[in-house]
Amino acid sequence: MKRLSLALLCSFLSCLAVISQSSTVPIFESTTGINDVIFKDTTYSKNNIGCAFLLIHQSDTFAIAAKHTLAVAHHPKMKTTNFEGTLEGWRIYPRHHPGNYVLCEELLNTDKLDSVNFRYIGRNWYSYNDYLIFKIKENQSDLNPLRIRTTPIRKGEKLYALGWTYWDVEGSQRIYEFSYEKTRGTMLLLNCINAPANGGGLSGSPVVDENGNLVAIVSGAGADENRDDYLSVCSVEYLNGFF
Repeated sequence: MKRLSLALLCSFLSCLAVISQSSTVPIFESTTGINDVIFKDTTYSKNNIGCAFLLIHQSDTFAIAAKHTLAVAHHPKMKTTNFEGTLEGWRIYPRHHPGNYVLCEELLNTDKLDSVNFRYIGRNWYSYNDYLIFKIKENQSDLNPLRIRTTPIRKGEKLYALGWTYWDVEGSQRIYEFSYEKTRGTMLLLNCINAPANGGGLSGSPVVDENGNLVAIVSGAGADENRDDYLSVCSVEYLNGFF
């Protein structure tokens, strides 16, 4: 099997050429922000590092980002999904409105059994759960929290990634269009309908159905055993189990 390349600073959607610009896509409310990860030792802080969004469960709202962000934004003391007291703050805000922000507090799904390096993630890709779940300290944003979809996805169903690549430097969140092909372990494999050839920075973007219900988070791209190229997005099964 071809090794997957993860989608953060690299051109993880090199397999995804724009196929069509003509399809009609739904209009979605503002849901997505970008991340500033601020460590107490600011030498290790990272700004504009992937995307994130808000999720509502029952009466509570949480902030969600891609766990593999920590492979790039981490402190040397961090060996697993645990900040080990090194984090000063995690800030999420729409690229075009940095004053409308969310400040995260506690990471709720710490895990001292995994690793925050790309080698580990790649070896465990189809069993990897690419979610960080934060308690929110302060919400000064107008981001619309999402709800998890509760019904199965149909083959060929259109799905939409909401966020920014590193090259989407101005304006509101982009809507990139895909279709569901199949599931491999924790990952949904999607075909491109309308997306950039280079999608670095979309990691952590929510993937929603036409009604705006959350079905996955953008994780990476790669090929299956037949060498067919897909966008890999981590399904919501982990979130369902967590909550």
